[in-house]
Amino acid sequence: SEEAVVEQATENNKLAAKATARMLESELIGLVGQLRGAANNPELAEAIRREGSLPIQERPYLGQLLRSFRRHYGQPRRLDSRRRAPHPDDADPPSEHELVDRSWFVTDANGVQLWREPFGDTIDGHYHWREYFHWGNEDRPKSTPFSEIEKHWEGQSFHISTPFVSEETNRYMIAISVLVHERDNPEPIGVLARTIELGKLLSNKNLGGTRTVAMVDGRDGQFLDHPKLASPQYQDPDS
Repeated sequence: SEEAVVEQATENNKLAAKATARMLESELIGLVGQLRGAANNPELAEAIRREGSLPIQERPYLGQLLRSFRRHYGQPRRLDSRRRAPHPDDADPPSEHELVDRSWFVTDANGVQLWREPFGDTIDGHYHWREYFHWGNEDRPKSTPFSEIEKHWEGQSFHISTPFVSEETNRYMIAISVLVHERDNPEPIGVLARTIELGKLLSNKNLGGTRTVAMVDGRDGQFLDHPKLASPQYQDPDS
């Protein structure tokens, strides 16, 4: 009888794990779609062209656009379909805690960050060496000249980075990035990206039952998230 109970529980856990994995995959696909929709907004390309070469204090429209995108797309989708999507004109914007995105940012075609939401000291930094910019398999050394960066954009419509540890939270994150084009111009003028804390994708889902759910990268078996990692004693990534 004990063996039968264990076998049944194991099968139930397998089914729950597969369902959760499919749910998270669907969530990532939705996040990519949102980002592509934002990148296709002609106002973004116009703002990059018009303000990209100006000093930071003269890029108000870029900041306004990224704030609007992050606020509009930033609330996690719920399993409860009755919950309406957020709107940029809502009287009560979502708090930082509610937003699934850690940040939205845009670079020019040379990897120079033009704006970040929330605002940060990374603006005007050179990030051509980052995987989210060149779409290779890993970051290049920070000292790599732009002329030595091979961009893997051709034939690709988006890129999901390998998980990396946030310097701010010590938890795993990913960056999703897409290219920004001007109308009728095949050459990208920038890269739009959003960074997402992986644990938030799990914590905002009503998985039901009393199971404790961990997240593992199916490509290499890397352990990415577990509810215990949110506890203060686990904030050191080397623990």
